[in-house]
Amino acid sequence: MTDFNKILVELQSYFKLRNYQETTISLYSNWLLGLFKFYPTIEPVEITESQIHSYITILVNRKLSYSSVNQFFQAADFYYNHINRKDYRFNKRLLPRKTEKIIETLTQEQVFLIIDNIQNIKHKTIVALLYSCGLEINELINIKPSDVKSKNKPARLVLHNNNQIVRQAILSQKVLILMREYWIHFKPKTWLIEGQKEGMQFSFTSVRKIVQKAFEDVGLTMDSEVKVLKRSYIRHLVELGVPLIVIMGHLDIKSKESIERYTRLIHGDFEVNFSPYDKLIGKDEIKEPEIDDLEKLVFSLQNKDEIGYLVEAISCFRVGALRAGIVFSWAAAARFLQNKCIEKGYKQINAALQKLNPGAKQIKMVEDFETIKDLTLLSIALELSIISKHQKSQLENNLDLRNHCGHPSSYCPEINKAKAFLEDMVNLMKLK
Repeated sequence: MTDFNKILVELQSYFKLRNYQETTISLYSNWLLGLFKFYPTIEPVEITESQIHSYITILVNRKLSYSSVNQFFQAADFYYNHINRKDYRFNKRLLPRKTEKIIETLTQEQVFLIIDNIQNIKHKTIVALLYSCGLEINELINIKPSDVKSKNKPARLVLHNNNQIVRQAILSQKVLILMREYWIHFKPKTWLIEGQKEGMQFSFTSVRKIVQKAFEDVGLTMDSEVKVLKRSYIRHLVELGVPLIVIMGHLDIKSKESIERYTRLIHGDFEVNFSPYDKLIGKDEIKEPEIDDLEKLVFSLQNKDEIGYLVEAISCFRVGALRAGIVFSWAAAARFLQNKCIEKGYKQINAALQKLNPGAKQIKMVEDFETIKDLTLLSIALELSIISKHQKSQLENNLDLRNHCGHPSSYCPEINKAKAFLEDMVNLMKLK
């Protein structure tokens, strides 16, 4: 019988080697698992080109969109042609017809997917810079190596106009990693992004074509892809709590018409149709620098399966929903322990479970852990030598706090208590 959990772990490891974002890893892995489960009696690597085409036809008949089926194409191409050295020729004529729609902005997941999907390091760096700094093409092609200021934190990109500094864009740590790899390969001299010849400025048209192809490769087509990236940059900053007027000033956007246009794009045609006397205001956002440190701590886990819960926990902390953040943090720890138990083997899990709770339902897949209590999970982890007695005792204390937050009560933790709880969960997940 095919062990789909083992296959999922292997798939995720393949994608992690290419430094894919967690969202891309999850998306591609799920597409491939759908294919493998459709042919359960065939080893995944032995599924033929013809069988894959038959599966694509089924996806199309389910009325899936062009971009959705195209995502499956990308995942299948990577797994069979890049990992397993097949020479499958996937017929893109099987894709459903594109439906024309105006795309004003992308979700963060769509942006990550676009960037992750680019293989050429130069092209990947171009698209990542455009989005992460909110650049126009003319700003990108005029950047010189000396404009990159990475010695002091945070790293910045200094943008000029007629030798005058227009603005300084924060450089993402992820983009810096890309830029270092790009630098090793191309060693630019005059311009950060150079053309085919040394010292030649990269062309406006070439950048536009690179971005257009990157969008098309994941099934997105529109008239002004670079503008979509910039609008998405602005929207995502707003969603992360930066006031729109501050972003406009940062981007040196001063005209009244432009500010009104972006306001409508981000906030819609909003009207004041109520009085604050009739509404309750929620808690203010918690703007403590330590929360940013927690975010860095979470991403130090290197895209583990549980990272999604922790990101949601931090989002809760930011808006003052501390009890919800603690519940999500515990969910991440529980999933981590479940996965560590599975690594030991289902036979060992069930032996420990029967010892603790004779007659209990057997664990055959990760979802079956939902039938046992968290205290039992901790005891199984101890039996399998995943955690020590001291760690079990500490986790039981954490579980008490989680239960206080997850059940109706008057208890409300302080921010420091919530942060300490998440740190405990992250430290647990650093276990080998």
